[in-house]
Amino acid sequence: IISTEELYHQDLEVLIQVFKEPLTSSNGKRKKAIINGEQASLLFCNIEAIIQLSDEVLAAIKPQANKTIDIGASFKRLARFFLIYSEYCGNQRNARETLSKLKHTKEKFRNVLIEAMDNPNSRQLDISAFLIKPIQRVCKYPLLLKELLRETPRDHPEYKSLREGYEAMQENCSNINSNSGIDISYVLSPRERRKTKIMGIMNWFGFSKSNSPFKAEKHSSKSYEREFARNFAESLLVQSEESRHYRISDKHVSCLVKFIMDNSNPKLQVVAAKYMCAIAWPDEKQAGLREKIVFSGLLPFILQLSRNSDFSLHKHVDPSEIELNEFLAKGAGGVVHSAVYDNFPVAIKFCGKSGIFYGSQEEFRFEVAAMCLLDHANIIPCYGANETDKKPFIVLPLLKQSLEDVFTSKKPPIPMNTRVKIAIQVSDAMEYLHKCHILHRDLKPGNILLDKDFHVSLTDFGIARVQDSQQPMTMNVGTAQFMAPELFGGDGNYSPMVDVYSFGMILYQLFTWEKPFAGVKLFEIPNKVLSGEKPPLPDTIDPTIGRLISDCLEYFPLNRPSYKDIRDTLTNYGKELRFMSKKQYRLQNKSRYNIGKRNSTSPSGFRISGIQNESVAP
Repeated sequence: IISTEELYHQDLEVLIQVFKEPLTSSNGKRKKAIINGEQASLLFCNIEAIIQLSDEVLAAIKPQANKTIDIGASFKRLARFFLIYSEYCGNQRNARETLSKLKHTKEKFRNVLIEAMDNPNSRQLDISAFLIKPIQRVCKYPLLLKELLRETPRDHPEYKSLREGYEAMQENCSNINSNSGIDISYVLSPRERRKTKIMGIMNWFGFSKSNSPFKAEKHSSKSYEREFARNFAESLLVQSEESRHYRISDKHVSCLVKFIMDNSNPKLQVVAAKYMCAIAWPDEKQAGLREKIVFSGLLPFILQLSRNSDFSLHKHVDPSEIELNEFLAKGAGGVVHSAVYDNFPVAIKFCGKSGIFYGSQEEFRFEVAAMCLLDHANIIPCYGANETDKKPFIVLPLLKQSLEDVFTSKKPPIPMNTRVKIAIQVSDAMEYLHKCHILHRDLKPGNILLDKDFHVSLTDFGIARVQDSQQPMTMNVGTAQFMAPELFGGDGNYSPMVDVYSFGMILYQLFTWEKPFAGVKLFEIPNKVLSGEKPPLPDTIDPTIGRLISDCLEYFPLNRPSYKDIRDTLTNYGKELRFMSKKQYRLQNKSRYNIGKRNSTSPSGFRISGIQNESVAP
């Protein structure tokens, strides 16, 4: 009881010294006070009388030399003075409305609040958190006395006076309820106590249940959300370093997201986005926050900020932390070496700062940010990066083989079920990418990395872009054999369906084992694509896969299937393939007759060709 009363007394002093005095007094800089006497009376009411009563309580219950303290008797004696809380509690609605109005109309008022929150004594809390303290405290006195009474033996000499003190404070709270016209009822059970505390805070900030007695007079949730987000963002402006230690609820994360997307103040937008990213990357300090940000609609804004170097999401890796090994590859995206980082084998992708491998530094930062933001089993993760070194680099998982390497290898073609497995994984990754409103724009076999078990990792986001219906995107980007017609000609307002077209070309090469438009000169490919020509499908290809490839390569984007439809088709085809493989295996063991020369038909109508060339376990 004593320790919590001391803390309460300190909070009242902060409310007066840090908030009230700067608002109500004039100084050398200000000729007059920021708020007038009437506004101060509405906002702070009789707070001085309440702090004097707190002084009396502390003097009565704190141990002193040569003085016996009877806590129950002290509270019984002081109980009648607690009726001054009736005026304060009854004024809370006026205080809330006054506070909201001043925050909306007076910039100087907001500036003082921001400065006050920067004061160490305020503990980065807004004025609202201190104005509600007396209401919370007056409810707590009976609860504390009841707990003390519960722990006191009935034969203790002070038990009777303690019970009388508890009953006096209990009756006192009932009188405050009736005099102030609001319900501040304390509770007896822990469950009810938690509920009352939560509801008290909700009521103060304008959240209420449908049966709230003051529902019609409360601010709407949207009004509160805007007010919270703006005040929070303004406080972040003056304490960017400390903001990394703040934690806010999921509901308030949603408030900030809406604020960032709807607000017209660039500074507040950036500082709010910076705060959320700081507690989500590179280490997720608040569980589930990354997923909320990625799917909130905020991802394009964050990627653009990262592209412009407003902030970074990656873990910074110093060159001294890396032990370089052999050269692996060189391409349009950079030079790749194997290396050891943190006692773990990795790949290091060096990217020329002068733009030799990237069109600009912005593209490098975009790729790093995209890999940090995207979290999918089939999208390559970023272990860290360095964008300040003479040769910027990215630290990636060590995967030495791409789908292009598999195609150009002299080894026999991979089994049909493995091809389906690869195709499904790529479609999963692309579906996730499009849900995040990102276009890859360079989907090709060389950007599909594989491990020894043919697990897919989609890579190379250097020319990826956020889908934006308001601004046209760059034309003629990608690799000619895999580019959609709208990338060769149009106004730049193309859709994610450009990636579906590229995927169709990958399916073509995956299931025919031939490169699209093989034998056609590179400069002739755009004309063929723009005329609607598709690479010819061999007669031996399965009809299901043939139709899927043809649908993906449709000239008009709206005629192409979604990745969900693609995945469903591939999944069903894979099931049929496994069914026929098992059936063939059983027949081979039973009759030892080679049925590979015949085409088999499954019960559901799929015709599976080429099984005789497969090596599939039962």
